[in-house]
Amino acid sequence: MKPNLKQNALSAAIAFACMTLATVPSYASDTEVYVQSVPADPNNSPTLMMVLDTSGSMDYCMNSDRDCSAPSRRIDAMASAMRKILYGDAATEVKPAPGYIRMGFARFIPTANKGGWVRYPARPLDAFVEINPNGDISSTVGVGTQDAVQPLATASVSGGSELLIGGLLAQSAGFQFGNVMVPKGATITSAYIQLTAKAADSGLSTWEVAVQDSSTPADFTTLGVTGRTYGATTTHQPDAWVANSQYQIPVTSLVQSISDRTDWCGGNNMAFRIRDIGATPTTRRAYSFEGAGSTAEYRPKLVVMFTIDPKKTDSCIKMTRTGRSYPVKTTLDDVQWVNSGTPVHNNNYLTPNAVSSAGNRSVVGIRLQSVGIPKGANITRAELLATVRRAVTVKPTSVTAYASDNMPAFCTGSKTITCTLPTASFGASVATPTIDTAYAAGSLLRMNVKTQLDEVITRAGWVAGNAIGFRVLNNLTGYANRGALEVYDATGDLARAMTLSVDWTETVTDLSKLRTVRDDLADELTPDRLDVDGGTPLGSAYGEASLYMHGMHTSHDTTGETAYIDPRTVDANLDYISPMNSSNKCGANYIFMLTDGDPNDLANVQPISKSILGRTCSNEESASGNGKALNWYCMFDLAQYNALPSNRSGIRLRTNTVLFGPLATDAAANLKKMADLGQGNYYKAGDEAALVNALTETLNALVSSGASVAAPGVAVN
Repeated sequence: MKPNLKQNALSAAIAFACMTLATVPSYASDTEVYVQSVPADPNNSPTLMMVLDTSGSMDYCMNSDRDCSAPSRRIDAMASAMRKILYGDAATEVKPAPGYIRMGFARFIPTANKGGWVRYPARPLDAFVEINPNGDISSTVGVGTQDAVQPLATASVSGGSELLIGGLLAQSAGFQFGNVMVPKGATITSAYIQLTAKAADSGLSTWEVAVQDSSTPADFTTLGVTGRTYGATTTHQPDAWVANSQYQIPVTSLVQSISDRTDWCGGNNMAFRIRDIGATPTTRRAYSFEGAGSTAEYRPKLVVMFTIDPKKTDSCIKMTRTGRSYPVKTTLDDVQWVNSGTPVHNNNYLTPNAVSSAGNRSVVGIRLQSVGIPKGANITRAELLATVRRAVTVKPTSVTAYASDNMPAFCTGSKTITCTLPTASFGASVATPTIDTAYAAGSLLRMNVKTQLDEVITRAGWVAGNAIGFRVLNNLTGYANRGALEVYDATGDLARAMTLSVDWTETVTDLSKLRTVRDDLADELTPDRLDVDGGTPLGSAYGEASLYMHGMHTSHDTTGETAYIDPRTVDANLDYISPMNSSNKCGANYIFMLTDGDPNDLANVQPISKSILGRTCSNEESASGNGKALNWYCMFDLAQYNALPSNRSGIRLRTNTVLFGPLATDAAANLKKMADLGQGNYYKAGDEAALVNALTETLNALVSSGASVAAPGVAVN
């Protein structure tokens, strides 16, 4: 392919400009922070990976090496500082970290001498966990009717193994992408259609790319490519194609035009047309859904990056909730009444099929608290699950829901006598199973309660978070129809007590109801969740974070610590998925390492360092047997290597260090040296405010270093 000299000149200039950013900006404590509200380039989002000390000494006092209780411990101060950085703090004039910054953290494995654990992947703070946790959304053609081609002069639409654009018949290609999860009102920062070349094709030409002017376009089963009403258009000059290579067709303005529609709601479909409008049409052949076969990455795909206020209240997106479980929480929430009303609980099991000799059926009451289903949600599946205690033939079992907006507790106290049989009216009833059926011990009795649940959540007074009650009993009366079914209750085994399992869809307009990465991190960075314990394998933790940032193989695969591989951070081969953008050399990337003292666990710092550096650590032989010295030597080498633009990622990775708490031995000097080698800054944080300042200055450096770079002297037409 003929080289693009202008593009090469620009790339060289930008690379030179990036390499000159070796000096990290320094900020005084009164400097205005986070001056850039959005990145100049959506691919230029800076990354901050924190390595946090979770050793047992973090339970010590903030100002001394003595045991403390909350809230005076170092771990309390660290957690409070992180919350201020994440959400801001008006009292101390701390602004929340910008939402486009990718932030994650690593910690020590809570077992002595086991190294580091990448606990949460670096993700954009304002990304929605259920929609775009990594900062983008994608929609891939999933069936053959979602892509098609149509010649200019005919009404026939065809699929087949390839999508031929242009050619002698001047063919147009059409694509329908389903479930495009872009919230209404989003600002589209980047969007493209990705096609994979089925064959080598070339020739200069121009494509017109158009989007169908509809918020709910149909596929190509009955409506062709050309017979639709299209709205916004853009043009694109395709490169020469190489077989099995992937190409991106920009559609940012087109996606924006649809997401701006008043009737748009995230989760709807979008449809596009690509046609050759050049004076001499050329040919490009892309894989269709059928042509891609089992190679899913060859299928046409729409990728969108967007920004939106996560607190916006007039947006629209359709959310699908699957497998949400609401178990019985206490021994007073599953109660049985026998002989027309005598309560029984704390009996280790329930007998819903029981019938007395007088013909009275036992009644089992199940109360499920904090059921988070919004009013009017579309329930697609709802089951009340009971675990069978021993092998038995189960009689048809009736389940009804109590007619209550918020089911009150069955019992007013801890004693059985305080439990009263509810008198609330019942709704529809369903029997499960419909005939006598054998169940094995430990198997699940699945009772379909979709209809009953619908009755409750459509009630005028229902609010998400309320409690729901169910009545369970033998579907038939008479002693002869009694059954021996036993199911676990909360007393016998709380983990196997009855549970409501639900799938539903809902339309969300208030985005504050959706969970963001910021919220996830705030929950993870609490004293209870961090659960500090063990030694200080500082070098291994820094090394594991470096492996992650470079997208290398996790060390835990070889050490046997697979329980400490977060599935969100690795691919199928257990290689880390780097959060750094390999196509962007100017984005700022930092490791922020916090410790309250010297490393005292060698763990696996040496093999990790060797895998990154391609050699042993400096002075490794002379420091043999001195775990503390080996840690520092390896961290010096890693920090210096990470900061090089010629490292294995080709992306500069700087290191900031913080000594947290009282000054400890020579840790201060070593942390400063490490930061200097890592082209970052060293901080001494003796209290929470100083730690907030260190984090604030690091974020300022991220925002400034990650800004767009001017390359003077290069003219690009």
